Amino acid sequence: MYILQGLMQVFDELLHGVEYRFCLRYLYSNCKKRFGGGIVIRNLMMATAKATYYHGWEANMEKLKKVNQEVVEWLHAIPRKSWCKHAFSAYSRCDVLMNNLS
Repeated sequence: MYILQGLMQVFDELLHGVEYRFCLRYLYSNCKKRFGGGIVIRNLMMATAKATYYHGWEANMEKLKKVNQEVVEWLHAIPRKSWCKHAFSAYSRCDVLMNNLS
């Protein structure tokens, strides 16, 4: 988590006002290293990030909380605008959640 916080501070200092997003695959990979993973957690993280409305995001976070409370706390520390589709701005007109889609 400290790496993500440091990365966000660098982006804010060097590229003030620039929108940035995290790759969901790498976010899950970091989560898996820290808390353990599994199909259920991965699918809930994907569903949470893909929710296009806040209520859908909130419902999926509640499901994830029932599976692993620590993962939910970890995700709450990451700004939603950088990994959740419902919080993306319409400015870039792109809602891709993962890098390296080839």
